[in-house]
Amino acid sequence: MAPEMPTLNNFSYTTTTNTTADPPWGQAMVAQRFGERDASANFVDLLNEQQQAHQPKKARKARRIEKERNMTDRRLVQVFVADPNENIPLDDCLLYKGEIKLTDSTDQELFYEIGIIEILTKHNEKRVTILDKDLMRQHGQEVHLEAARISDLSMTVVTIAEF
Repeated sequence: MAPEMPTLNNFSYTTTTNTTADPPWGQAMVAQRFGERDASANFVDLLNEQQQAHQPKKARKARRIEKERNMTDRRLVQVFVADPNENIPLDDCLLYKGEIKLTDSTDQELFYEIGIIEILTKHNEKRVTILDKDLMRQHGQEVHLEAARISDLSMTVVTIAEF
């Protein structure tokens, strides 16, 4: 007599085309997430938020860069460049404060308009004379800060108005 082979007696498969916005639980979920506001209007916001949270960091960065490239709106801006190192005295940490101006340039283009090399060279003359307090505590001897590089600086464009 042959050994018994297992057999499949019952099989079931289910699928649905319902979305999370379909009543009743989808609307309730969105209403719970956004409070008592209109759940159907906020469902798209919730979906976008969920999708962005699960996108890789590179994809989000690429989308931000693309948005900056396409930004050709006229706007009123002011550019700031600062050295974020905590050892730099507050009076010396702001390297550049641009004038408020009307432009259609991107943030990247605005940074190229600044004479950053001259500003950085002048700042580094002071910076290398400042003591690094954290390293002094660790090593017990005077240690001066190293000269800053452009990548060490914090460059910010403040958009005051868009037209």
